Amino acid sequence: MRNWIVGVLALFVWGTGSTYWYVCQIKGLCPEGWNLLVSSVPAPGLAEVSPNDSLPSSPPQPENAAPADTMEAGTGEPAGTAIPASLAEPKTILFAFAGPQSESLPATEIYLDELASYLKANPSRKVKVRGYTDDTAARENNLKLAQRRCDVIGAMLQDRSVDPGQVITEPMGEADPVATNDTPEGRRLNRRVVISIQQ
Repeated sequence: MRNWIVGVLALFVWGTGSTYWYVCQIKGLCPEGWNLLVSSVPAPGLAEVSPNDSLPSSPPQPENAAPADTMEAGTGEPAGTAIPASLAEPKTILFAFAGPQSESLPATEIYLDELASYLKANPSRKVKVRGYTDDTAARENNLKLAQRRCDVIGAMLQDRSVDPGQVITEPMGEADPVATNDTPEGRRLNRRVVISIQQ
């Protein structure tokens, strides 16, 4: 009888222990505090961890890497530097005939406001401003006019407190027309500035 009781108790202890190990240690389904009951014998193939040890909460990072919580998800860039979709594509602003005045529209003002906010929040980013003309004047004059158009956009960004060092201007003159210069509408489309954030 005594052997039978010892056998039943041994079976009960073994069943309880193995159930606990599977549910709490393997599946991790036990409530907080139950881990204090863990047996000191590690499961086969598992490294022993003392109660005072802590497991790493994230994979190791290279030296000098920014902390994971300051990185933009999926980009590897510091948080806040990812280019918003509304600014990711180059923006074209058209200009009046033979002058540096832009055809300023509410949408252009909104774009420049957003661009300025982004550049101020990300001082390491730069924006390239390329100026274009139609082909109705001499090449040298067109390059000067293209630079003046770039400068207009640069001034509009500086008026919004953007650091001038973040604005790169590039006068292109009559190069790379987007439409024919044989029609008034084509020439109008070629009188432009193209703004793009540098990657």
